[in-house]
Amino acid sequence: DTLLRVTGHIHPKEGKARPLYQLSKDFLRISGDSSVMYAKQAVALCKKLGLRKWEAESYGILGANEKNQGNYQAALTYHLKGLHIKEELNDEAGLATSYNDIGIVYKKLKRWKEALQYYRLANQLHIKINETRFIALTYNNMGTVYNELQQWDSAMYAYNQALIMAEKLQDPYTLSVVLTNLGDIHFQHKRYKD
Repeated sequence: DTLLRVTGHIHPKEGKARPLYQLSKDFLRISGDSSVMYAKQAVALCKKLGLRKWEAESYGILGANEKNQGNYQAALTYHLKGLHIKEELNDEAGLATSYNDIGIVYKKLKRWKEALQYYRLANQLHIKINETRFIALTYNNMGTVYNELQQWDSAMYAYNQALIMAEKLQDPYTLSVVLTNLGDIHFQHKRYKD
């Protein structure tokens, strides 16, 4: 079976549900249509098997696909479905991811207050569970909202907190994102040497 060939194994309890989720995630940036197809299959199978965690994660993939297509209300609906399941499961890492994803959608909708609210929730949980990379990225996301609101001091504070975390990690991607955003603020204020 193709699913077995692609994923390498089928878990006895989870059946094809988790591999379908993984395929939906793998196809997210390659083929939105395939990603949606696998995610919808995963949701249906997870509901049937009572696999709430993977159902919630699959809703997240559906939300990401809708966001990528500019369908922000549909994205929000999927992300909130996943969030409610993660709340029931008390899945802190999953909740942090959902909060961040919801913050991204609100930012796309230019609903700054809600975006900040969800970014803060994500950041607080990432701090609690000590996920340094995601602490950096959520601080960075908060900085982008403050930047949009032209609250420069708050943006600089958030970006500097992100930079501290990114430097701890020595992760080139996270460092480049944060440094680019810091550079943009300096450029906007004509502080070219900074």
